[in-house]
Amino acid sequence: MKYIKNFLLLSFLYSQFLFSNTLENFSENSKLLGVSLSPYGDTLTLIAENNFGEEVLYLIDANKFVDNKLTVINSFGAPNLRQDGGYSITASSICGVTWTGPEDFIFQICGKSTRNEGQIATGIWYKANIESKKPKKYIDSGFSRERGSLYDPLPLDPDYVLFQSGDYQKLNGLWDFETSAVIKVKTNKRNASVQGSTLFRSKQYCTEDCQRTGIFISADNDPENPVAIIGSSDYDEAYLHLYKKEGDSWEDNPSLVLPTTLKEPFVGEDQKIWYRGSLDGKSDTLLVSNSLDVLPKPVNLGNCKNIRDIYFHPDSLDPFGVLGDCGDSLKVVYLDNSSKGARWHKSLVNQFPNSIIRFGWTEDGKKAFVVISSSTNPGDFYLLDTDKKSINYIGSSNQSLDLDLLSKSELFKFTSRDGMEIHGIYSHPKDIEGEVPLIVIPHGGPKGPYDRPRYDPWVHVLNSFGYATLKVNFRSSGGYGDILEDAGDKVWGTKVIDDITDGV
Repeated sequence: MKYIKNFLLLSFLYSQFLFSNTLENFSENSKLLGVSLSPYGDTLTLIAENNFGEEVLYLIDANKFVDNKLTVINSFGAPNLRQDGGYSITASSICGVTWTGPEDFIFQICGKSTRNEGQIATGIWYKANIESKKPKKYIDSGFSRERGSLYDPLPLDPDYVLFQSGDYQKLNGLWDFETSAVIKVKTNKRNASVQGSTLFRSKQYCTEDCQRTGIFISADNDPENPVAIIGSSDYDEAYLHLYKKEGDSWEDNPSLVLPTTLKEPFVGEDQKIWYRGSLDGKSDTLLVSNSLDVLPKPVNLGNCKNIRDIYFHPDSLDPFGVLGDCGDSLKVVYLDNSSKGARWHKSLVNQFPNSIIRFGWTEDGKKAFVVISSSTNPGDFYLLDTDKKSINYIGSSNQSLDLDLLSKSELFKFTSRDGMEIHGIYSHPKDIEGEVPLIVIPHGGPKGPYDRPRYDPWVHVLNSFGYATLKVNFRSSGGYGDILEDAGDKVWGTKVIDDITDGV
């Protein structure tokens, strides 16, 4: 017992030592996994893995984040997670932090598995505020039939959050179908599952497209005048249905039926509805409609037909830009050059060339955490203060990496032997000229997932041993439209292999 007490005391002192010194000490002793910023920028959260391999959530006073100092308000370890044999979970992990108020937040516990890379969502949520002694369990629907995902944290309303829930229904003796709903859940009570006031529930049974359900606020963010866009399907066809609310009830028949090549709809300024996808299934682009009752039209993005990210600033519900896949490179296409977000993004592009730049803005747009990444950088985190016109380094996902030794990934496209446009990613060993052995790394799925030119440790390990690497987004891959994704059906062992061979 004495040994255990001494060990705990040493661990506590070690943790305090990290934060009684400079930011460099923290960066040297911790691997930074994620960052978030409270709605008005007063508190910064850092999810870090320490030298003991444990994940810790630190709450930092963002107003005192000056002169390379970290002032810790609070800290939590990742709560223990019960074992689940189906997933071979070996440890718990914190899946990001979502703020539900100026001082309140929730986070989901994920599992680390020996069978899967990355994190496994469990449906177990915890809640806390900046002064909590420890987080409290909020929702525990882990591995149940009724699945829930966070839809909108309502950061200006600390009493509620919106969850999106899908539950299986027994039909003709089979658990084949789902309904989907958006549910308003109180934050001051513990729930065994996603329970609360149902804002909308689909009237039609559906299968794979249920999780596209959403309640979308229109008419100047008036919550009394919402719009719902839901997915529904049968064994042969799939659609999106747009419903309006009429008084206290939803209309019985949808105002508009959309093909499922349109996805991720959101409401912009002046009741515009934005979508990702396409009407012809040939790309994954950005579309917009000026009315709720008409089909959208694609936004002109030049030769960047497929988008990889959408950029927003709190000043507008409309996006100020997109990250486009232009075939041989990624490029930011600005939709509103006058936006404050666009101006800040352009200034950082000059400071961090050849990088992907992402923002996490406060509600007033005065502060943001910034993530800088690329195929040679797993991620550096910064704090942007627009009033002070300053950007301060927070930490890195891997402080020990020498980025100058890593090889850049190159995008390219080619035409397959039967005439389809296929995209790929190539990485050549640095400082080695001429032909070298090539290793092909196919992505999983194979239907739906696709490779992007982001940091991949396996690529750099192989490059360091003198091997080039190739990733091919063959037919069946997502990210390039439904036609390419569906073209791989029933030909995984033939044409999919031909695409990979043609890429070589």
